[in-house]
Amino acid sequence: MNNKSIIIPIIFLIIGLVAISGCISTNGNNTTSIKNYTGNGLTVNYPSDWTIHNDTEGMLLFFKNSGTNTQLTIQTILQSSPDLSDESLIPPIGNITMVSNTSRTIDNTTAKELIYKSDLLMYGTTYFEKKGKTVIINYQAPINDFKNETANFDIIINSIKVQ
Repeated sequence: MNNKSIIIPIIFLIIGLVAISGCISTNGNNTTSIKNYTGNGLTVNYPSDWTIHNDTEGMLLFFKNSGTNTQLTIQTILQSSPDLSDESLIPPIGNITMVSNTSRTIDNTTAKELIYKSDLLMYGTTYFEKKGKTVIINYQAPINDFKNETANFDIIINSIKVQ
């Protein structure tokens, strides 16, 4: 067996291991770094290419720095069971169509998730109660970008911890 017959399989093995581990990416979008925010009774992770604004009224606004109208807000209400209904959480804008009405788990708690769309944007509203607080998460992106932004929304939503 000569050196060439050993080196070539080793090179393919290394390339395969690197590709499997995610160290390289064909689309260049697999390397989102994460930042962390703690405050307003929450701990939240968010993509490093997003900006956070902390409102003095307990509202957090995360927005993508690309100027695409892609954003997410988290509002914490310091009481349990406010008068919430699916209809009360839909934004009061023009023609809205419900896309889905499901549940998901956030911070080991069942949350209600509503997805709906208008002519230009898709929206999501997710809400849950924990530790005597109600957390309401609203997010939006242009219709053509919403599916691609779901991973970024999930980074934020799935990381929420109520303190």
